[in-house]
Amino acid sequence: SLTCPAKQFTAMNTALGEASELLNPVTEDQTILRTSLAHSLLELLCINKHYDLPQRLFEVGEVVIGGRNHRRLAAVFIHPRASFTEAKGLAEAILRELGCDGSYIIKPHDRPEFIKGRCAGIVQQQGSGTIGWFGEYHPQVIVNFELGHPVGGVELDLEKL
Repeated sequence: SLTCPAKQFTAMNTALGEASELLNPVTEDQTILRTSLAHSLLELLCINKHYDLPQRLFEVGEVVIGGRNHRRLAAVFIHPRASFTEAKGLAEAILRELGCDGSYIIKPHDRPEFIKGRCAGIVQQQGSGTIGWFGEYHPQVIVNFELGHPVGGVELDLEKL
């Protein structure tokens, strides 16, 4: 759950967020608590880029936002034809398997780590606002992680489901 601003925000092409800082970090690479799972998965894709494509990874883990833990599920995939449509299908399949059929709507959403127009938010019809997002990662994010192929991903806040 420990990371640094360069990995959490800069590499993901996002503005510095409200990450909880450690008072006495042991290393420069572990100065904040992560606010998203996606960067960890993209780092793993980078580490494993010498393996054949396609590659698909997922994680269920904790993030800290506003001093409070949130359990999230994230998944990424990489291959030459990775797309927004595949990310949408993955998000819908996960939601269906979690028993959330019909309890959400998909709306256009802009997040800086995704290509503009190729990102969507998942909103519960009753109550808790945006519960997740999916899309196709921005080319700059792909370059930052030295991946060289299109990458798609999904991230859901499991506590809001």
